[in-house]
Amino acid sequence: MGRISAVITTYNSVHSIGKCLDALKWVDEILVIDSQSNDGTLEICSRYPNVRVIQNASVYPNVKRNQGYEEAQGGWIIALDSDEIVPLALADEIKKIVFCHKQTKAGYLASGREFIFGRWLYYVQGQKHRPQRYFLFRKGYLKYACKRIHEMPRIKGRWGYFKNWFDHEPYNYTVSSFLKKMNSYTDKDTQLLKLEDARKKFRRCKLVLLPLKNFFTMYIKHQGYRDGAQGFILAVLNSMNIFVDYAKAWEITLRRK
Repeated sequence: MGRISAVITTYNSVHSIGKCLDALKWVDEILVIDSQSNDGTLEICSRYPNVRVIQNASVYPNVKRNQGYEEAQGGWIIALDSDEIVPLALADEIKKIVFCHKQTKAGYLASGREFIFGRWLYYVQGQKHRPQRYFLFRKGYLKYACKRIHEMPRIKGRWGYFKNWFDHEPYNYTVSSFLKKMNSYTDKDTQLLKLEDARKKFRRCKLVLLPLKNFFTMYIKHQGYRDGAQGFILAVLNSMNIFVDYAKAWEITLRRK
């Protein structure tokens, strides 16, 4: 149970995958679940002896993650995206946890600082207050239902929290790239919705109240204002994402009557 596998989802990640893999040379196995990249990502992966590439054409990231978790040979799994990096302090903490004979936890959540719009952000996503990302877990203790692009996983057992952070450094993160991804992801979520589910999901009050609640949580409760203009813009964009998601659910009910 002391073997560690890292599972990374990729698609045309040439600008970030190298830095991600460099920080994982100490793990026993790295599974790269790729969606037929054509930009040089696979060539970079081939330079690392502990990397195994698995092709999965699904446009849904959680489908790829589930496959990686099932095929991982390690007893412990680190879950990453291609633009996320495990610093030395977090790597040392992971090793201590995995090789502790008295370890009883099923997994651990981590906080991540994010380099967005030209600076590191700590507050707006709520990471400063409590770890939120399911980052390290025993094989078989986490799985996605694959009903939405952004969804909480199904977990088992007792979970703990890391003291150290991981780094998230998305490449070319701009307002335009956010809006492009928002439209793509909400479209994919809409494709998964059945008419009955869309009717249950859409409520006029949710269309108004949930984006406002999200902005209040990110900008006021989590103190996103401490992240400057970047924190304000990110809180607005994320709230807009919720509005668009619910508006598209309404659109389904309109089209499928």
